[in-house]
Order: sequence, then structure tokens, then C-alpha cells
Amino acid sequence: MDNQNQQSNDELRGSNIPPIDTDTPPPMETTIEPHNEHKPVGPAIGTIIIVIILIIGGFYLWGSKIDKQVGGLIDSSKSAEDIVAEPDTATENLNQQSNSDEIDAIANDLNNTDLTNLDQELQNIDSELGI
Repeated sequence: MDNQNQQSNDELRGSNIPPIDTDTPPPMETTIEPHNEHKPVGPAIGTIIIVIILIIGGFYLWGSKIDKQVGGLIDSSKSAEDIVAEPDTATENLNQQSNSDEIDAIANDLNNTDLTNLDQELQNIDSELGI
């Protein structure tokens, strides 16, 4: 019977087409199952540690650069107590004004008050901060 099927198939298809093999089953569909492999976490942890070390090193270099810039502006030889204890000429001059409310005394106090370097401390602060 196989012979008859093959002859009828040959007649229907023509002589150039190879015969269909009916003895072999059709190929089955294969499904790819996902692999449950555990990926190593060592390289990821190593990379994170290296990045953290680089960030800390960058902050260290940045801090030392700022330290060098500001270090020349700040006089570290004086303590806070020494600075407070220094006489302030502007404050002393303001304390020497009269207590009179007469117009001539007030005019005299205004003429004797030196306001030329009033904002000198603000300029010093700006230069220390680099503004």
C-alpha cells in the first residue's frame, strides 16, 4: 500500500518533487525553558566598592584643594579670644562721642565720625569666601 501511495503522490506532484516520507513523524515543537542559573554577585559588589572608593578620593582631593585656597586667607595664629580682645578703633571712636542732644554737638560728632572703611569687613568676608 505504501507503494501505491508513493506512486499516486508522484503522479500528483510531478517527477521532480521528492516523495513524502510517511514513516517519520512530524517534528515536535520545542520550547526553551529558562535557565535558573545564579549569576555571581561578586563582580557587582566589587564594582560598587571601587566606585565608592573613587568618590571618597575625589572628595578628599577637592577638600585639600579648598584647604589650600582658604588656608592662605585665614590667619590661624590667633585664637578667637585674641581676636575679640584686640582693640577696635572704630568702636572706640564711636564711644568717645558726646551725649548731648544739641545740634552743634550732633553735627560735630557726625563730622568726626570716619565712615570710609565701614564695609571693609564685608569685603574681607567676600574675599575669604572667593565671591
